[in-house]
Formats: sequence, structure tokens, C-alpha cells
Amino acid sequence: MIASNVVRRFALIVFVSVMTEKTIAPNVMEINMGITKIPWAEVSWNPISGCSPIASGCQNCYAKKMAYRLRGRYGYPQDEPFRPTFDPDKLEQPLKWKKPRLIFLGSMSDFGHIDFTNDQLAKIINVTIKSPQHTFLILTKRPQRLLEFFNWLPDESFNNLWFGTSASTQKEFDENAEILCKIDSPNLFVSLEPLLEDINLGKYELAWYIAGAESGKNKRTYPRGAISSLIKQCSNIRKPLFIKQVHYTSYDGTSESGILKLDKDIRNWPPEYQIRQWPEFKL
Repeated sequence: MIASNVVRRFALIVFVSVMTEKTIAPNVMEINMGITKIPWAEVSWNPISGCSPIASGCQNCYAKKMAYRLRGRYGYPQDEPFRPTFDPDKLEQPLKWKKPRLIFLGSMSDFGHIDFTNDQLAKIINVTIKSPQHTFLILTKRPQRLLEFFNWLPDESFNNLWFGTSASTQKEFDENAEILCKIDSPNLFVSLEPLLEDINLGKYELAWYIAGAESGKNKRTYPRGAISSLIKQCSNIRKPLFIKQVHYTSYDGTSESGILKLDKDIRNWPPEYQIRQWPEFKL
């Protein structure tokens, strides 16, 4: 079921985040306070950082750029700022948040990166078990590693964990979704960001879909009609869709086009694109 009432709550969170950014640099906010600019989560938690490219969506990685800006500070190595790094000092951050929060786990990394050991990841998951009031979103471009790790763990209840994979192309979506669906959980989602192709969701009916255009100086775009297609597909299968941001040159009222401008402000979009839906998280 789509949780429309959640929108009001998150609108307030976005407003608070914007007001806070006036006085605090965004990168420091995310690291020290957990506040995130990612609109489909409330806060981020980064006991791990760093990654290495594996998919088409890695070409203009925002996390890598931020890590190099912060090299030698906040746990980012001076020599290789984006080297996969486990930071035990950040492990207990969610335990200090008493009110329920929707937490993006690892916004500056990939939870499924092979350089993170099972023991390190188990320490992170142990914190999520001790924080049943929160909902944690795990996103990876390496769902096979995610599957293997959770099969390795002792049997536990992971009701407050959501397992997600990223894909930018049809090939990546088909491969990653097939593996993700092997995880024994109803809480499965996909992030189609940066969206680079028109994607057919096919037989993989996940619990939540996120889509967004690529940002940055060298941004690439998606085919005309790709966003409209996702809207129709999610409507047909009655699954929530969250559109994060779009590209456009002009709007004709029915479809999106172009790469000249990135628009993150949902108020500027035609009504048919103003879709930001969440599943019913147990907060």
C-alpha cells in the first residue's frame, strides 16, 4: 500500500534541512548530524565510506567527489579518500536517536562492497537490531554480496531493514533485481538513478521504486518518455514510485525531454510528474 500521509511528514523534514543548510555546510551536516539532502530518507548513517566503480551509474559518483573534498577529515583517509573504510566510531549513532527515523545506511559507500568483511557488516546490522524504532534503507550495486552476507548471518528478524539495489540500464536492472529477489524479505526496492535508459520493470514486482536523473557537470540523460513509462508501469502494478529529480529543456504537458537543466524542485514539474510515494514503513 502507498503511504500518502507520509508526504506531509517528509515535507517538514525537507524544510528543516533547507533551513539548516543556510548556516552549516551540507557535507558536514551529513557526516556529523546525519541530516541528508536525499529526499527519500530522513537521515543518513555512514559507519562505512568509500567504494570502487562497478556499473554505468558510477561514472559521476557524488560520494567520491565529496570524499575528496573531505580527505583527511571525518574518517576519510588522506592518501585515498574514497578507499572503502569501516569507522567503528560512528557505529552507535542510531542508538542516540530515540524517535523513529528513516535512515539511509551507507550514503557514502556501497554496503555490498567486497572490501567490507562479514564481521564489520555484522557489527552494523547488530546496531539495526538494537534500534527497532528505526527503519534502515540499504542500497547496493552488488546485490550478490548482499545476498551472501545475509545468508551467512544467523537467523534474525530484519523487519526494520529494507534491501535495495541500484540500476541505470535495462541490463543492470534485470541482473540486479533477479538477485535481490532471492533475499527472503518483502522489503525490497530499487533505485533507478541515474536513469540512463527506458526500463521495463517486467516480472520483478518490488515493494518500492525510486527514479531520478543524473546530476553534476557531466550529467547524462535518459530517453524521452522514460519517466512517463515508469509512472505508468508502477501505476499498473500498484506499487509506490518516488521521482527524485528530472531533466528537461521544456515541458509539453505530457512528456519530459532534454539535458539542459536538472530540476530537483518538485513544485516546478507538471502535476503528472509530481510523484513522491513511500511504502508503509513501520515507523
